[in-house]
Amino acid sequence: MNSMRYFLLAITAAQLAKTTNNDENALELNIFCAIANMAKDAKLEDATASDLGQDYEDAWRDIQAIYTMTSNETYYEKGPVTGEKDKAGGGGKEPAYDGAWKTNKRKEFEDLKTKDFTGKQVQKYLRRAPSSFPQLTAIKIQKIYEQAAKLNSDVDQTTQQISAGEQAIVKAAHEALYGEDAAIKGDASDGADSYSFQADHGTACKKSAAAAGATLASDMVCLCASGAASQNADTNSKICDSTDTTFSAQQLDYSSQRGAITAFGHIMTSCSKKHSTPELNTANINNLLHAFRNAIGRHPGKGNDDHTYRFGKGKAASGSCSGDHTNIDVCIRYAAVLGKQQGGKDALTAIKWVDKLLTVKGKLETREQQIKRKQHQQSAMITLAAVAEGLYEEAAHGKPQGSSAEPVPKPQKVDPAQAEACEKRKNNKTACESTGKCEWKGKSDTEGNCKPKEGEGQKTQGPNDGAAGGQQG
Repeated sequence: MNSMRYFLLAITAAQLAKTTNNDENALELNIFCAIANMAKDAKLEDATASDLGQDYEDAWRDIQAIYTMTSNETYYEKGPVTGEKDKAGGGGKEPAYDGAWKTNKRKEFEDLKTKDFTGKQVQKYLRRAPSSFPQLTAIKIQKIYEQAAKLNSDVDQTTQQISAGEQAIVKAAHEALYGEDAAIKGDASDGADSYSFQADHGTACKKSAAAAGATLASDMVCLCASGAASQNADTNSKICDSTDTTFSAQQLDYSSQRGAITAFGHIMTSCSKKHSTPELNTANINNLLHAFRNAIGRHPGKGNDDHTYRFGKGKAASGSCSGDHTNIDVCIRYAAVLGKQQGGKDALTAIKWVDKLLTVKGKLETREQQIKRKQHQQSAMITLAAVAEGLYEEAAHGKPQGSSAEPVPKPQKVDPAQAEACEKRKNNKTACESTGKCEWKGKSDTEGNCKPKEGEGQKTQGPNDGAAGGQQG
């Protein structure tokens, strides 16, 4: 943010010290150069600049490896189904597989390395057949893989959307600078031509010019060039920059489209040489348009009500942006464009190249959201990989499917008839013990309880004894 502010104010003290017809429009040119450089080069944020990129690729690879090394035998041996093929001898179709699966993709997974607790390089994932670990773990791994495959597809789709939108952004930026024409493709071949300029200075720059603001290229020539081809070079381009002797020696005129094309070439050469190129992003568009808005009408006029719409110095009294350098009447007059703008719409959008830049801004906002969505998808993949690692450990150390812990003895059940027979002999030790199946527990021979002996009148509950023992059958 601050660097952009300093960029806009980067006018040397020598320029500010100049007087008549020297650098009066230097600030305005500085703003235009920043916008033109940004639009011409159209440097977009790198959609792959995030640190997530490699971590995402590693995460997706590891999930595939874990799924493969814990998969069923068919998948482990043949890999994923790639399509269908005719059965040998006819009779229908059967799944088709990649014949190089084992030596290519599976080998890649088998060759992955990690360090053990001693620091030694060991194979990262070993083969774990599904029969060697709990079925629930296998189900979880399957679910993780399915989610990861969907995420990978989503990332690919988002990446394609980002890429597909880039040319449209560059094209719109170039249209702001050069104008709309079939020749503008959105690539390095784009440039200024007759479609970028009006027939002459009066049509493009003066007070009555309805075409003011049609293209940034045209406005840049209006800012620095003379309206006629016959003006002396000594009183010409210096109004924009007298410190660049190569530039200030050029005769710039807007007497025709050809003259404007030549003048624009000299101006852009100076812009590219003396000024940096801001990245094409929403913040820079906002900042530069804000600077442009604030510079419109910054030079007050005398007896000239329309100075509010003037960009550049212009003649103080009754100036019409005639392009006459002898009296410094060099500027762009947006009165015919901005003065008639009504309603709630931002008046600045009546300037076509500004409106086009705002279109670029809208496309950039969409792109920025797509980049954020991609980063969120990549982060989700990394999280899934951590879960998959935990499940692989379960598979590596889990018990085989169908196995269980040692059976726990079931509670013993008492035969109700024997218990009742013993109960009848309570309070009589002799009668209790005479049965041979009861035992006496009491304080005396007549006070106590008579219970079935251990192992008498009792049985161990079997697998089909009641609901607690399993299903009947």
